[in-house]
Amino acid sequence: MMHSLQIRPTAQRGIATVLILLLTGLSLTAAVLGTVYYVRGTQEQGVSAHAATQAQLKAWTGVEAIQLYLTTLSSDEVRELTAGSLNSALQTALGGRTDIEVKAVVWQDSAKQLVVDVKGKTAEGTRAQSTSTVQVVYAVAAGTGGAQQCSNVPKAALVFNGSVDYSGGSMEIVTSESKLDSIAVNGLLTIGSGSSAKVSGCTKDDVNLSGGGVADGAELYSEGSISIASMTPPVRADLWGKSVSLSQDQGTYTGIRAGAFNAALTAGSVTGTTVVGGIKQADGTIIPPTTGLIVITLSDGSKFLLNLKNTSVNNGTITQDGSAERLSGSGTLPTTFRLSYSSLYGGGITLKQSKVDLLWGGDVAITGWDGTYTTLKAYGDVNMYHSTMGTITGGGNFYMTNNGNPTISDSGVIAGKSYAAGVLKTFPKLQTDVAGTSPGLPGVPYCDARVDTINVAGMQDQANYVFYFDQASGDPMLKIQNVNRSSDKSAVGSGPYNLKNDSFSIAGVSYKSLMLCNNGNDGCGKSATRAAGWDLTGMKKFPAGVFWFEGKVTLNGVDIGKTISTGERGNAGTKNALIGTIMSTDKVTLGSNSAALAAPNFVAPSDVCDGTFYPANLCDKTATPSKFQTWKDSGGNSHTGMPIGNMAILTDGALDTSGWYIKGNVILGKDLLTSGAVTTVVGAMTVGANQVSRTTISQGGIKIVRTGVDADQDYVPGKNCNNTPAAGTTARVLWSRYL
Repeated sequence: MMHSLQIRPTAQRGIATVLILLLTGLSLTAAVLGTVYYVRGTQEQGVSAHAATQAQLKAWTGVEAIQLYLTTLSSDEVRELTAGSLNSALQTALGGRTDIEVKAVVWQDSAKQLVVDVKGKTAEGTRAQSTSTVQVVYAVAAGTGGAQQCSNVPKAALVFNGSVDYSGGSMEIVTSESKLDSIAVNGLLTIGSGSSAKVSGCTKDDVNLSGGGVADGAELYSEGSISIASMTPPVRADLWGKSVSLSQDQGTYTGIRAGAFNAALTAGSVTGTTVVGGIKQADGTIIPPTTGLIVITLSDGSKFLLNLKNTSVNNGTITQDGSAERLSGSGTLPTTFRLSYSSLYGGGITLKQSKVDLLWGGDVAITGWDGTYTTLKAYGDVNMYHSTMGTITGGGNFYMTNNGNPTISDSGVIAGKSYAAGVLKTFPKLQTDVAGTSPGLPGVPYCDARVDTINVAGMQDQANYVFYFDQASGDPMLKIQNVNRSSDKSAVGSGPYNLKNDSFSIAGVSYKSLMLCNNGNDGCGKSATRAAGWDLTGMKKFPAGVFWFEGKVTLNGVDIGKTISTGERGNAGTKNALIGTIMSTDKVTLGSNSAALAAPNFVAPSDVCDGTFYPANLCDKTATPSKFQTWKDSGGNSHTGMPIGNMAILTDGALDTSGWYIKGNVILGKDLLTSGAVTTVVGAMTVGANQVSRTTISQGGIKIVRTGVDADQDYVPGKNCNNTPAAGTTARVLWSRYL
């Protein structure tokens, strides 16, 4: 008997439950996977949108940077812009960033419009990589261009912020008849026996010469006294001070002057004091000369430097035009004031026998025979042996020490009486007892030996190659900035680079082929330490530019295949030279293996701008041949060559030098030390910018050469600016679009 299979209802319900659970699980899995996919897609869209936004922001950063850069250019320079040159300038302005670049530049001359494509990039090398290119049209209005710089000009060719003792070696200035052909000493100048200082200049304190001599035509001006003993007779020298004492015979002088008045200033309730030359009136009013500089100190302590050429005098009332320079304090110099006599300030002149064109002082004593004095002026008495004069004007008595007669070829007038050997005596052409006769006093010179402090530690941004030490490890490091490749004008990567391993490359160039020292054995700086500093002995290769060093730096020999001319006054020659600016936060030593150092702006632009790498902050490569960058001073005047490029050495510390030839300006925060051969500086030098420093020169010495130095090369980095472009091109965005 056959039986059929029967499925019970309860069994069917179990299978159905399993199927329902399976289907439900599959549905949930699909839902979860769908949700995950949706969320991931949404995240990627968000990342992409964020990256696109960042790229756009970067592109607009470039747009704004370019607009600002255009204001530093002249109209002609805007017309000459190319994508390469503008991209180079943009990279310099942005510190070498590679995520913003200029892709195209078109100048539309008829419309005076500049069309620029600027590309921004972000998240390169990731799935969120994005770019954005903005095309901008700038409307450009004419201008003279040139970015303004903080700058100033030193007060003299050689400025010492402190006393100077000179007893050997050399101290000489080769002049070019410019305003910087002199020294300025904020202290005492002592020139010892056997030495000859071929200089002119001024001192804030006394001048003491005890042997040796000065250059022909020298001018020595002192706010203190001048004392000269046993000096080689000078030729056409000019001496001017509080008082002058000469104990050697002979010599010729264009002038010997001494003495001034201590004067009180009154202007209503305002009072003050000054030291001034001029004529004393019967009522005690001082009528100042029409030229010269005086320092006025008000009762509140404020000080002003007043140029007397900017004043006028009416019945003893002095009116100044408001151009006086404030030296200190917060008071106000009155527009009109009067000066009245308080006392004499120096004025004594003592000499033996000389030939002097103008001899003018308070009391004048001539102890030698047969001198010649073309014009003699004495506020007080005159004492002399037999001498020859052209004219004499005296406010006191005239005394012949012996029984002889003076020779007066023109005329003589004095307020007092005349004597010979203590007895009243009249002399031919000399009028006596002429009431009111007085030549007044010449005043004393103002010696401007002011210096501006420097802070090399804070000047990294002006450098091209920054040498420093890693804070944690102390390893010597290099950072590169404001440097471009000549091949495509693109910015060189900043690094930083660890110099302990000198087998690395920079933008495809091996470090050792860029900077090679230790007579060709090591990359420069490989063995540097904080304690020892940077020893660049045996330099074989080095690029041109501005070099910033943390700590001490030593250069001892340069053999990199670059030569510069080293001659002046027909003494031509050449020397192997490092072309660059040395900035150091500590002492700089130029070793006895002497060589040459030339500031970038003191050589041809091709020597600085046409290497494998070039300093973009110094060079203008918008056209061929390369040029130096231009800039504007605070008065809106254009100059060629950035001030930092005029510097050969700029240090917070001292300079120790032996026999180097330096083309470019030198500013030392502290002392100058010389030894061995004479060091020559073609430019200007300041010693002691950050602290008063006593300088002793007994060997080696310093020679300052001013011939061939142009006015633009005299500018050095300083504080004289207001950080705004002056009279530059104006540029505004007309319209823009995304490409």
